Amino acid sequence: HFTSILRNGKQTNEGPFTSKRIEKLHQKRYLKIKDVFHKVSHHIVKLAQEEVCKIVIGQNKSWKQETNMGKRNNQSFCHIPHNLLIQMITYKANAVGIQVVVTEESYTSKASFLDNDFIPTYGKNDQNTTFSGKRIKRGIYRSANKTLINADVNAAANILRKVIPNAWTNGIEGLGVKQLANVLTPLTLIVR
Repeated sequence: HFTSILRNGKQTNEGPFTSKRIEKLHQKRYLKIKDVFHKVSHHIVKLAQEEVCKIVIGQNKSWKQETNMGKRNNQSFCHIPHNLLIQMITYKANAVGIQVVVTEESYTSKASFLDNDFIPTYGKNDQNTTFSGKRIKRGIYRSANKTLINADVNAAANILRKVIPNAWTNGIEGLGVKQLANVLTPLTLIVR
């Protein structure tokens, strides 16, 4: 409710409306988000310290401006400061010697990681591109040979392929048991 008040103001010609109460709510929300982001970035870097020398993060330009998830979800999603999380991960990872690369992630959810599909860049070489697999329902991606994989894992592997093209030269069969488990089951962090 307060987000809509901040965005719309009292009248269209008066600009954004604010008050001490709305400013306090906004500050409280920002501090909670910042606290959660510090905890999440700490856990990500702590996990990465075990076996990782580079963290790859996917991000698209103006991705929050072109969302259409409904009024409530758009307001919630667009007000999450994702760049703040990326900055926190970057400075914490650099402090322990881990490199962070931020790359664009267009078509990584559509392309099949298992089939080694070509991943075009949005607006550059994306005309007449077809992909061998597809997302069949929420969270499930089916490759050309009917193999099912978690859709987020498929997209994450493709984001890594955009930065390090030979990252999966041996396929997932070339991974050790621990890495294979990490590829097949995404990790969920619970931050309190």
